[in-house]
Amino acid sequence: MYEKLIKHIRMWDERLTKAGVRMGLRPFPTRYELVTDDQMVRLIPYVMLPSHYRHWSFGKRYEQQIKGGSNFHIFEAVINSSPSFCYLGITNRLPMQLLVMAHAKWGHVDFFANNNTFADCGADSIIERLAQGAEFIKKLTRDPTYGVEKVEFILDAAHALDDHVGWVPAIKDQVPEKMVRKELEHRLVELRQRLRQAESSQFESQGIQSQIDEITAILKRDPIKPTSDVLGFIMDQRNNPRLGDEERGMLAVVRDEALYLHPQARTKIMNEGWASYWEKHLLLQPELGLPMNWLMEMPSYWSMHDRQATAFYFDPYTLGLEIFDYIDRKYGYDEGEIEVDAPSYTVREETEADAQEESDFKYRTADGKVIEWTGEYHKVKTIKRNRDKMLQVRKNHEDKSFIREFLNEELIQDINDKALEWLHRVAGIISRQLRSSGFADAVSFHPIEEKLTNASLEKIGEIVETWMNMAQTSQNLQQQGWPPFPVPAQTLQTMGTILQLIMGYDADKKKFRTMAVLRTGRHSIPDIEVVDGGPLSSDLSGTLTLRHVFDPTFGFLLQSECRDTVRHARRVWGRPARLITMEQAQDRWGRPVGEPRPYEYVCDEDGEVKERYLPDDLKP
Repeated sequence: MYEKLIKHIRMWDERLTKAGVRMGLRPFPTRYELVTDDQMVRLIPYVMLPSHYRHWSFGKRYEQQIKGGSNFHIFEAVINSSPSFCYLGITNRLPMQLLVMAHAKWGHVDFFANNNTFADCGADSIIERLAQGAEFIKKLTRDPTYGVEKVEFILDAAHALDDHVGWVPAIKDQVPEKMVRKELEHRLVELRQRLRQAESSQFESQGIQSQIDEITAILKRDPIKPTSDVLGFIMDQRNNPRLGDEERGMLAVVRDEALYLHPQARTKIMNEGWASYWEKHLLLQPELGLPMNWLMEMPSYWSMHDRQATAFYFDPYTLGLEIFDYIDRKYGYDEGEIEVDAPSYTVREETEADAQEESDFKYRTADGKVIEWTGEYHKVKTIKRNRDKMLQVRKNHEDKSFIREFLNEELIQDINDKALEWLHRVAGIISRQLRSSGFADAVSFHPIEEKLTNASLEKIGEIVETWMNMAQTSQNLQQQGWPPFPVPAQTLQTMGTILQLIMGYDADKKKFRTMAVLRTGRHSIPDIEVVDGGPLSSDLSGTLTLRHVFDPTFGFLLQSECRDTVRHARRVWGRPARLITMEQAQDRWGRPVGEPRPYEYVCDEDGEVKERYLPDDLKP
């Protein structure tokens, strides 16, 4: 069975390659791995990498995956490496394997290989690097002078800070810290010379002295420019000589993996949308020659993510696909016909021998026919479509810029129209069901008007609210013999969500698009940066100062997480650590009082966290 499956995978991969390369896709070389469902679930906590260090948090994640994954099947997984590894579930039916191959290799792997966000993640060496890191940590756990507890003590702190490892990819042509410091020192020497020459002019002397004081204060800071690479700053030998080689090595392993994974979080919508686009358009190409019964089956997979209208707004697969489809419609165009090689098939009646004969490339249909590949190809004509704009977007964007540029009013209105169609269809089904169940017209609202528009949203909102109230009342009185309301509560909640989204967009289009950006993967992570490592030889004991770049749109940090952050930062810094953020004062009823004020958390040498409000001039 496995040999036959492997032959099929190789054949379909060859056909996918002919179509994909012709259409401009350039994925990494890909290695397919057949795994069981249990193996697939076990791989996910370890980010699907074949070699990985061990930590208790991954076991915890596996337990959660097992508990939450009892009712769903994982079809595929793929990692960003060169060559790439694509894991295929051996329980997948052959049509699903083909769809997964198109989705994973020609969607995800092509995206990994060509999107600029992944330029610095080291896909060509990530497997070897993490294998070395795993071996390094394994040796430490087995070392009797170090051991498991000390390893996890450091890894816990590293994982607490691994969201803050700087921007990826690195900004090109950035002036190095050493050069900035030298330029400022040179500027300070020039200003002091000018000050001696300007003693006769008090006004000029005051201006020069002000510049000297400002540069002197800057030079006392380390780093001169705040850095968002918190882990990188802490593990740097120059900044933190107190850190041992073992601890520095563990931080390096965690930081390396974080830099590898962060681009994936920042491109979730684009990545899934790109893969969803190609799993459809690639399989329709003549080079593949899908059997007709498979082609009839594929639409059920292509629509699996948009069966509820909220998917258009929240699901990365559906939203990403909607945007790429829009780019294709708006910027793509047909360039004329070309000839390609398509596989040749024979179609005949099924015989008794077919049931016993094993054929590698033979497919049976539901009506008793047998479709068999002859092993040959023939020329067919197909339309060549220009997708240069899509390929350009795939290369140069990440989720935030992708949504800001292309989720415009035209596309949002298209999405809202689709959601209204869904809402109207579902409302009509509910209305007819309620009427057939004996509910009065005042409850069933039968018939629902022919077409919903933005102008009729308030009316349909009243109808949905009535149904929600009826469902809640029915649920509360079921113990007294009331029959259940014949509409699932989840369906009514989805309808209510759609109404809120569309009316919210009509009320404030700018805010709607802003909220869409806020739902992108990395936007939920606060912007924390190192502003000072403290002079190592001073009486201030080299306190590490972290600053939260406060964004009112993002909101305030959780106090518990702030305390945990400074505790873990102190653990690997070796001296006190502080975090400056903004906090909103409240009265005893929890109502805000005044404007947000600067707030400080400090973890001292004893590991105790103290906190206080700061003067307003220290605002982050």
